[in-house]
Amino acid sequence: MTDGTTILDHMMKLNKHFQDLEGFGTLFDLDFKIGIIFASLFDADGSFIMNYHMNKVVVKNVSELTNMLVEAESTLKNSKVVALVTEKASQSSKNKNKKRSKKGKKGKSIRVKKG
Repeated sequence: MTDGTTILDHMMKLNKHFQDLEGFGTLFDLDFKIGIIFASLFDADGSFIMNYHMNKVVVKNVSELTNMLVEAESTLKNSKVVALVTEKASQSSKNKNKKRSKKGKKGKSIRVKKG
């Protein structure tokens, strides 16, 4: 599957390849076709594939799987993705907190190490 291609276009292309090969006399089991389809999808579709296997979904043909994938694609497009971005503390700010100096009784600096 290429970037920017919809699931529907991709599935139509794969279905045509299956039909062309079956026209030459090669027969494919439905489970084999599903395996090929899942292998051709992006990693982003991994949650769909995992749910498919965990829920032991049974489909009668590739068209039914296509409808499920199209529905999942539209659901993913409509959902908003929230990312948490944090800034890494700089090394110099960590060193400032570790080493502090305190003044002794006679005004001399004494290093005190925290931690």
